[in-house]
Amino acid sequence: MTPAAVIFDLDGTLVDSAPSAAHAANQALKSLGHPPLPDQMIRSFIGNGADVLMQRCLLALDQNPDSAAVAEASRAMQDAYAAEPASHSVIYPGVQQLLQALQDAGRPMAICSNKPAALVPPVLEHLGLDRYFAVITGAGDAPLKPDPTMLLATCRALGTDPARGLFVGDSEVDAATAKAADMHFALFSGGYRKSPTSRMFHHLLFGDHTALIRQLGVSAG
Repeated sequence: MTPAAVIFDLDGTLVDSAPSAAHAANQALKSLGHPPLPDQMIRSFIGNGADVLMQRCLLALDQNPDSAAVAEASRAMQDAYAAEPASHSVIYPGVQQLLQALQDAGRPMAICSNKPAALVPPVLEHLGLDRYFAVITGAGDAPLKPDPTMLLATCRALGTDPARGLFVGDSEVDAATAKAADMHFALFSGGYRKSPTSRMFHHLLFGDHTALIRQLGVSAG
C-alpha cells in the first residue's frame, strides 16, 4: 500500500523507551518511600499510560492504591521522566532511514502516543527525530488509546482521511486503536506486545524498519 500519511506510535515502535520508563518509575517509587521493581517487570506494564503503569507498580508492591495514590505516583513518574526525557532510550535500527524515506517521498507524518503530550517533544528532540513530524498528540490531548479519538484527531490535524492513512504501532493497544478507527495498521513485531502477532489485527507486519520502506513502496534514497 502507499498511504497518504503515516502516523506512528512512539514507545516500542520508534524508540525503545522501556529503560527510561523503568528509571522514571523507580525514581517515583523511591520518592514515595517504596523499593524499586525490576526493569523487566516495569517493561511489561507499558502501554496504557503513566497512571496505569504506576498503578501496576504499586499493585506489584502489594499496595492497594486509591485514585489519589495513583495520581501522586503518576505525577512523580512524569516529573522524573521530564528531568531525563530520553537519556536511557534508544532509536530502533532502521528508524532514521524509514522516516527519511517517507519525508523524501512527501508523506506527512505524526506521532500518536499514550505518553503525556508534554513529554513527547523533548524525547523526539533529544533523539534527533523532531524534524520529521508535523503533528504530535499524546495523553492529555484526547482519551487514551485504544479509544480511537486521539488517532482520528491526529488524522484531522494532518488533513488526512483515515481511510487513506496508515497507523504504525507495536502493541495490542495500538492494534485495537487502528481497528476502532478503521485504519490500516502496520505492526512492528519487536516492540512491547504480549500476544502472538498472528492473533493481532494488522495489515502489514515487519520486524525491521527498513523492511517497511519496501512494503510501503518508497525509496530509501
